[in-house]
Amino acid sequence: MLDIATILNLVVTTFTNFSQLAGLAALISSVVNVLKVFGVITDGNSGKVFAGLDLVAILGLVAVQLFAPSVGVNVINVDAGLFATVVLLVLGYLESIGVGKLTQVAFKSMGVFKSFSKKA
Repeated sequence: MLDIATILNLVVTTFTNFSQLAGLAALISSVVNVLKVFGVITDGNSGKVFAGLDLVAILGLVAVQLFAPSVGVNVINVDAGLFATVVLLVLGYLESIGVGKLTQVAFKSMGVFKSFSKKA
């Protein structure tokens, strides 16, 4: 069993090293952006949500280091960064589809382009 000094040292070290985990920060940021796009959170609340998710991530890393010390934090950071990249690519693709449809509707309503679709 771990003593309190070891646990506190682990917590302080994790909090200190957390700022260097760019992959994890990118993942949290991408999650916040996805939630904003789908209307789950608003711009005014995004800072609070980011801070809350950041705290959850820090506590999660402390738990991982306490209960599964063989799992490297760098591995988690790299995997989180890769996952964030995929999330942002998918989000960008979905947004481009939405913008494309809106542009098509706008141009069609202004009579800029003639529609060639056949109506039954």
